[in-house]
Parts: sequence; C-alpha cells; structure tokens
Amino acid sequence: MTKVKNYMIVGFGCFFGGMLRYFLENLWVKDKLNFPLGTFSADFLGCLIMGMAIGYFSMKSQASSKVKTFLTTGFCGGLTTFSSFALEVMKYLRQDALTLAAYYTILNLFFGIIAIFCGLRLTAMILKPKNVKE
Repeated sequence: MTKVKNYMIVGFGCFFGGMLRYFLENLWVKDKLNFPLGTFSADFLGCLIMGMAIGYFSMKSQASSKVKTFLTTGFCGGLTTFSSFALEVMKYLRQDALTLAAYYTILNLFFGIIAIFCGLRLTAMILKPKNVKE
C-alpha cells in the first residue's frame, strides 16, 4: 500500500504542477520572435522551487518524505517542461533559426542552473539561525 500512496502523492503533485505549467503557457503572449516565455518561465520557476525544496529538506532532516516527494518529483516534475523545451528548440532548428535555437538552449540551461542556485541560497538565508543575544 505504501508504494500506491507514493504514486498517488507524485500524481497529485504532477496534477498541480501541470496546471501551473498550463496556466503559464497561456499567460504569456508570444512576442515577435515567437519566444516560448511560458515554457521558459515554467522551467525557471520549477528550478527555483526545486532549489528551495532541496535546500529546505537538506536543512530539516525531520521533514516528511511525502512532502519532499510531492514537491520535487510530483509538483516540479509536472511543472518543468523538458519535452516542450526540446520541441521548441526543434521548431527553431526546422525553421533554420540556428541562432535562436542556440540562444534559447543556452538561456534555459543558464537560468535553470541560476534558479536552482538562488533557491538553495534563498532557503539558506531564510532558515539561517539568528544569533540570539543573552
């Protein structure tokens, strides 16, 4: 039964992450370059949340493994969009827009890594124990 519960936890996380991804895809109107801001923002936000979650769970060993599974594998897995990212790069390549394909790939990788780093640092700053004066 525990495995079934874990699958359900991941499924619920994916449901909410996927809903947010769909919202972000529809939120952004594509610009003249047809830049996929919805996918880009979903990936950035997912990486930021992942960094914050991993930072939190590494500092709080008593944190629930179910919450960790829900947030990381479920929610962030449903929110981030590697398959959409790959498809959008392929669309640029098929249009012979090699420069745009390269920029989009580099931007996604760079900002994804930066978002993970920022999430980790933000969590460390929030959870850092404050010096108590006696």
